[in-house]
Amino acid sequence: MKRRQRPHRHRQHGIAAIEFALVLPLLVLLLITPLYFGRIMWHYAAIQKAAQNGTAFLASMPLVTMKDPNKVGYATQLTENIVRAHLDELNPGTIPISVDVQCNGIHCNGQTTPTTVRVVVQATVQDIFFPASELMDIVITGEASVSYLGK
Repeated sequence: MKRRQRPHRHRQHGIAAIEFALVLPLLVLLLITPLYFGRIMWHYAAIQKAAQNGTAFLASMPLVTMKDPNKVGYATQLTENIVRAHLDELNPGTIPISVDVQCNGIHCNGQTTPTTVRVVVQATVQDIFFPASELMDIVITGEASVSYLGK
């Protein structure tokens, strides 16, 4: 008795691997994009909150301190330290975070009573996914300004 031979089917070996190799870069980009923007938004929220906390602290300083040129430097340094303490957990990259404390739009000098106090925080968030390219580095500026309470 002769065995019947089935017709030789054309098999597609390796097609799934090729399709996966073609689709994988798109899937990686779809994963990286929300992670990148999430990291940017997290840094922005932390920087903005630190600026607000620094401004609230400086606005509550006594008038005696803000009008004394010898003491106002200590108050602004303390405000800057508070802002930097809030930003300790951030890792935006190798460029240091800049903190600027202002009274009436200029550096607090203690010669006049400030009407507004302002804290500006600036950080360059470097891309961690493609570090060789500086095209995706973003400068984030957080700024908070309030009226000085002057008590």
